[in-house]
Amino acid sequence: MYYWSVGTHLGQNPVAPHQKHQGLKQKEKKLPVCASQKRKRKRKNSQFVTETPRPAPSTRSPPRPAAPLPSARPSSPHSRKRRASYPILISPPFFSAAAGQRHATRLTPASDPLLTRHPEMATAAAFSVSSPAASAVAARSKVFGGVNQARTRTGCRVGITRKNFGRVMMALAVDVSRFEGVPMAPPDPILGVSEAFKADKSELKLNLGVGAYRTEELQPYVLNVVKKAENLMLEKGENKEYLPIEGLAAFNKATAELLLGADNPVINQGLVATLQSLSGTGSLRLAAAFIQRYFPEAKVLISSPTWGNHKNIFNDARVPWSEYRYYDPKTVGLDFEGMIADIEAAPEGSFVLLHGCAHNPTGIDPTPEQWEKIADVIQEKKHMPFFDVAYQGFASGSLDEDAFSVRLFVKRGMEVFVAQSYSKNLGLYSERVGAINVVCSAPEVADRVKSQLKRLARPMYSNPPIHGAKIVANVVGDPTMFGEWKQEMELMAGRIKNVRQKLYDSLSAKDKSGKDWSFILRQIGMFSYTGLNKAQSDNMTDKWHIYMTKDGRISLAGLSLAKCDYLADAIIDSFHNVN
Repeated sequence: MYYWSVGTHLGQNPVAPHQKHQGLKQKEKKLPVCASQKRKRKRKNSQFVTETPRPAPSTRSPPRPAAPLPSARPSSPHSRKRRASYPILISPPFFSAAAGQRHATRLTPASDPLLTRHPEMATAAAFSVSSPAASAVAARSKVFGGVNQARTRTGCRVGITRKNFGRVMMALAVDVSRFEGVPMAPPDPILGVSEAFKADKSELKLNLGVGAYRTEELQPYVLNVVKKAENLMLEKGENKEYLPIEGLAAFNKATAELLLGADNPVINQGLVATLQSLSGTGSLRLAAAFIQRYFPEAKVLISSPTWGNHKNIFNDARVPWSEYRYYDPKTVGLDFEGMIADIEAAPEGSFVLLHGCAHNPTGIDPTPEQWEKIADVIQEKKHMPFFDVAYQGFASGSLDEDAFSVRLFVKRGMEVFVAQSYSKNLGLYSERVGAINVVCSAPEVADRVKSQLKRLARPMYSNPPIHGAKIVANVVGDPTMFGEWKQEMELMAGRIKNVRQKLYDSLSAKDKSGKDWSFILRQIGMFSYTGLNKAQSDNMTDKWHIYMTKDGRISLAGLSLAKCDYLADAIIDSFHNVN
């Protein structure tokens, strides 16, 4: 550790308490001086630097100073006989060889009136960082012509005076990041797939990781009805003013009617609280914050497996969750008995997160009869159903058919949470448009719930974006465009069904082991759960350049008919040759 004293030598130099404790002797460094300096020293007005060696590494780190280092009594800055001394503690971090203990870097000027005259010194005084990388800052004091200097990491020498002390200390501080203790986050298991795909130079590569629709040429697709809606918006010359916290009123009306049916009594009776939010993730996160605040003891039940971001959302909101059985690896189908048993065993009043249609990642949905049984159990246990509806109209091609599960629960008079997204069915991935809907038992309850959702949204994102909301409102609100949208959804869903059938045909024809691949046809939506484990999925990527999530999920929306044979070869090789 080094103690720098800038100012006039006043006699006894400050010594750190731990140095006294260890019995270290303070030795004043002898410096060559000229005749003029000797005369100044005789007048006790010379500048000096006292360097105390750092103690050898030991198994125990030296104790910190118990109190700020003493400074001399301040005097008039115009006095030539006595000037105040300003000791600064510079403790570069290092790893002790014996204990490997990291020490903190602290730049701490002792208490002195100079801080009030030079605010930058107070800023420097507040600087503190703990990092092994900071040890690269060689804060060594040298004397050249009686002027204190410091050497930075780049080797630059900086002269230290009374006036530039704060700036010099901050310059040294720049070499040491306050964020050295922040670890690198792991890559996202879904979005990280696209990053790895882009880095691959193979012409055979396929990106089956991210759920985004592609044409038969594997190109991004913008719906024609979306282009028409945007052209209509340009013709109207609409502005970019802020939306209210609850979002665009026309969008909220359209999305609730699309979800529940325009003639549903709960809409006409004012029982639905709807807020435009940031697509599916934002809607789920807003609902999670509501649960955490008003149902702090409740637990959320999540299917096993589920969409990769569900657990992140509830973890971030500090909402406890547990899993219920959903996927049966033996049949590559729904473990319905396990699902019912886990929901029945959950604490009364739990929130049950359900996928409205096209379960992600399995593509396995309950039958209408199974949905009835699920509703019975949830109602008996006084649970709260919480639907994630991300693929309405995109799974089967029918908006009404894909909303069956939600409407069933609402028809039974149950209070329901529903998160909606328009990323898939309208292709508005980057617009981040969605909604959170809460069906309540009375209009006044819906009003209170909506007011609290707005209260939570205000500090979270203030208000939602307008562009995507206007697209949805224009498409749903115009009968002609609404009809065109339904036709385009049928075409997109139909292409995925054709790809699913082609993949099944290729697997059945190429695999001579007799394995039954019919589960692929029983799944629905843009995803297929292949049943491949992590090692087999890694083989798909490393050997065949097919990028997918490690749980064996593939996005059929990113597959073309021409690539089905190649994908079938990769799946068969990985399934039979990789344990």
